[in-house]
Amino acid sequence: MRRRNFFQSVGAFFAGAATLGGSRSAAAQTTVKNVLITSAESRLSGVLADGLQDQFNISLTSPTDVRTSYKFGRSDLGHDASTNDIVRNVDAIVHVAAAPPRVKGADLLDYRTRGTYNLLRAASQAGVRKVVLLSTLDLLLGYDDDFEVTEDWRPLISTDPNLLSAYLAEFTCREFARESKLSVYALRLGTVVRLDEVKDRRFDPLMVEERDVTRAVSRALSVDLVDTETHIRRWSIFHIQSASPRSRFSNSRSRGQLGYEPQFFADV
Repeated sequence: MRRRNFFQSVGAFFAGAATLGGSRSAAAQTTVKNVLITSAESRLSGVLADGLQDQFNISLTSPTDVRTSYKFGRSDLGHDASTNDIVRNVDAIVHVAAAPPRVKGADLLDYRTRGTYNLLRAASQAGVRKVVLLSTLDLLLGYDDDFEVTEDWRPLISTDPNLLSAYLAEFTCREFARESKLSVYALRLGTVVRLDEVKDRRFDPLMVEERDVTRAVSRALSVDLVDTETHIRRWSIFHIQSASPRSRFSNSRSRGQLGYEPQFFADV
């Protein structure tokens, strides 16, 4: 028996609180029209806005001014009126949680944790129904390559500000989901790439094409996970990467519950 299969059978030892409720769930269509995307200065936010605009009314926010054709509201995600303003009349938020380049080190911890807290506080008060948090599979890279790591395995946290701040953003979202009426789906992304920019690069199974990320976010916005007829799942984690046979992290939950089907790097 390979170690991968053995540890799948005893994976509860590593289990974190990945979901609320049991493993059996159904997906129901949800009504989301107005979607706010954070970190508008980042490339991924622009990709998401362009890819989702045919399905949703898109607005963007950033702590710095961004020239864009989409509705834009500037906010530092502080505990102030600007954060309240950007979530007004919003049905769902895609929290990219990418810090501006100037924010580094210990400041990154404050930016992602405090900013996420203020955003979700304002969102819950404004009646926002759903938040899709973009996190990272880097939180799980510390496990041996032979392990097939699922969403129930605990992140291996280090003192690296990028990883620690990503974990704290997840933790903040999880607690808000448990204590309020909004749902949070955390999408842990692999290495986001554009296909035409990596065609001459050695393939890495952790890669995920940015159009597949858009597809995953669309699915997360479009469905509610229901454990019973009356219990909407408030907190769930999903792995988003390629479908390569060499992929280290299981995509089974995102494929089974979100209907996420990656289109790139699937046969490598």
